[in-house]
Parts: sequence; C-alpha cells; structure tokens
Amino acid sequence: KLLAHTRAWEPGLFRLIDRLHDSVSGLQGEDFDSWRLDLDLPPRCSEGQGELFVMLHNHTETPKTFELDIVVAKGEPEYQSLRISAPTTPHPSTITDQSIDKVSKLMRMLDKAVVLWIGIAWPDSESGPHPVQVTLKGESGETLSSMVVQTSLTTGVNPESAAVRMTEAAEAVRRIAIPLSDRQN
Repeated sequence: KLLAHTRAWEPGLFRLIDRLHDSVSGLQGEDFDSWRLDLDLPPRCSEGQGELFVMLHNHTETPKTFELDIVVAKGEPEYQSLRISAPTTPHPSTITDQSIDKVSKLMRMLDKAVVLWIGIAWPDSESGPHPVQVTLKGESGETLSSMVVQTSLTTGVNPESAAVRMTEAAEAVRRIAIPLSDRQN
C-alpha cells in the first residue's frame, strides 16, 4: 500500500525506489562504486514548478560529508550548494548472507539513503526543454559524480501535479461513496 500511495502522490520518489529495487535485484548490472547517485525530475513540469528528487548512498566504509551542487538552467534558484552527511551503506552486492532476501536489502538501502526533495521553479516566461545538473563532490571538493536530467516546461497541466492528483482522488472517493450509499437504502 505504501508503494501504491507513493506512486500516486509522489511519482518521482516512486521512480527512485523502483530503480533502487532494480539495483538491489541486480537488474541494472551496476558496478561497485563508492557512491550511488540517482535523480528524478518529471519529464514535463507545468505552472513553472518541478520537484527534483535526489537519492544518494555512501558505499564507503565510513560516514562521509559531501557537497551537492544543483544548477537549474534559468531556474529559481539557479544554483544551490548543499553540504550533507551520509551514513555508510553496504553495497547490495557485498551482502552475501543468504538469509537476507531482496526485500530486506531494499529496506536496508532505503533506511540508509539520503533522500532530498527539492522544489525548483522557472519564471512564467520560460518554456521548452530545460536541463538540471546535479554534481556530487567529495570532502576535498573533487567531483565524484555528475548527472544531468531534463524537463520540458509546459503551460498545460502536468499529470503529476497536485491539482490533478486531488481531482483523481475526489473522483475515486465519489465512486466508492455511491455504491456505499446504495447499500444503506
């Protein structure tokens, strides 16, 4: 039920969890890296707003402090730099205990993840494709990973917007309420 709720109300976070599940299951053929960085931004953002989700895992043997630089082309804010501590997370491929199933590995990874939910915006005058770059830097400023995601700014309503989700939820409640009222008569 939790995943169904997440899929309906925060699809970006759901996509991160889904990709983490694939990684834990070995479906992505992920090499062992000291860090795992994943991002999600809706392919289309409407009303000049979007939600960037960032998930990070520290696969080193000690907790680390890292810096995350976020650049939003023509966005608001255009540049953010966050300094965050990350606990150590065993890489799923290093967990060899046969009694630990994939669901337990996924839950362990989620428990140790650093997850950021960052609201970003663009002026009303902006439309079309816009890149967002996230760079992960180590304690001494070296670049560990850098990713670019792209969204397209639209003037229409985004199917992932809160207004659309609220309308769909209200319609679902009405569909449930009508049969219940029929039973009471």
